[in-house]
Amino acid sequence: MFWDYLYEHRAVIAVVAYWIFSNLVESLDTPQPTDSRRYKYWFTFLHSVVGSLPRILNTKSKWLPGPDDTKNG
Repeated sequence: MFWDYLYEHRAVIAVVAYWIFSNLVESLDTPQPTDSRRYKYWFTFLHSVVGSLPRILNTKSKWLPGPDDTKNG
């Protein structure tokens, strides 16, 4: 029953998970000149991922046919 509920509301769960992940990334401290290169890399990488996900998901939705896309096929 619990798993059925999660399956039925997977879009809402994905939005909440993205929101939590983006807030965790945004809470990272800005790298200082004395910080390690590894921290600077992960800081930049995670901010790139969080910033690119909405753009990737938005452009992908334009390529997938929707329920009312009957004129193209």
